[in-house]
Amino acid sequence: MRKINVAIGTNRKDKNWKNTSLTFKEFKEYLREPTRTNETEAEYKKLSKSKKDEIKDVGGFVGGLLKNGRRKAENVVSRSLLTLDLDYAAFNVFDSITFLHDYEMCMYSTHSHTKAKPRYRLIIPLDRDVSPEEYQAISRKFADSIGMDQFDDTTYEPCRLMYFPSCSKDAEFIFREQTGPLLSADSILKEYEPLGWQDVSCWPESSRVKAKMTKALEKQEDPLTKEGIIGAFCRTYSINEAIEEFLSDVYIQGKEDRYTYAAGSTSGGLVIYDDKFSYSHHGTDPTSGLLCNSFDLVRIHKFRELDENSKDDTPVNRLPSFTKMCEFAAADKNVLKLMGEEKIQKAKEDFG
Repeated sequence: MRKINVAIGTNRKDKNWKNTSLTFKEFKEYLREPTRTNETEAEYKKLSKSKKDEIKDVGGFVGGLLKNGRRKAENVVSRSLLTLDLDYAAFNVFDSITFLHDYEMCMYSTHSHTKAKPRYRLIIPLDRDVSPEEYQAISRKFADSIGMDQFDDTTYEPCRLMYFPSCSKDAEFIFREQTGPLLSADSILKEYEPLGWQDVSCWPESSRVKAKMTKALEKQEDPLTKEGIIGAFCRTYSINEAIEEFLSDVYIQGKEDRYTYAAGSTSGGLVIYDDKFSYSHHGTDPTSGLLCNSFDLVRIHKFRELDENSKDDTPVNRLPSFTKMCEFAAADKNVLKLMGEEKIQKAKEDFG
């Protein structure tokens, strides 16, 4: 019987995740019964997001193998399980899924689940371990077969934490399962032919994604108008220029406004927006899932190791990588030249 790899953490801030090998049947025993917390369902509903996060954090897992004990994008070695959050599903969604697919799987309700607004976590074992990039392609294609708009848009991240089951003391808990063959990773990947699963531009997305990205871009401060060294760096180096100057060994130019993360196995996953921001869909890219200006893109790739011992909730401007990047930018001759020119221009404007 196939054994799967699962990394288990005591809480979301754990910095020493434990890799465990077990059968899917054994793993399901972790999921059958929830931890019941002290608040009522009505009380939980009224809480802030941070308080909800604290309550439902009863430990969690990543459905694969992690290295160095840290839950980071670049530390995911492989995935054994699809773990997908159904945040917009019908109450009887499991019946629909099992009507379409006969694979081995289970599903449980999450802490935020109510009858009026059902929320579930779907767990599907794969017939082989897959790379982080394969995982994203497979999980998206499988979700698309059911209806992508039913799933949370961030659920496809290879390093995604999934909490173990919990619910309020008076809440309903649901656990469903189906026995059957293991989902074939290769059969799902073949569905991407003839273009191939490596082409990120052909991965399915929900109808919400484009609107969300537009909204996220609108909320971001224009990096060219930022004050201080960050703004100066971003005005000196656009995203394309920063990649060419500092990260030419990290990204490979692709078609239009796309780059490929050189250390990954997919193509065209870094998308450039107005040459001011980048967003990476590459599962093993340290900037995966992050909207970055040129300052942060370079900071993360060059100096992220300095943040290893920082707390997860440390503000970016207090991270060691931020301090180092500021020093790096302040020593750059092109940034210094621009700052000098801008200082002269401002003096002319001030004194007519």
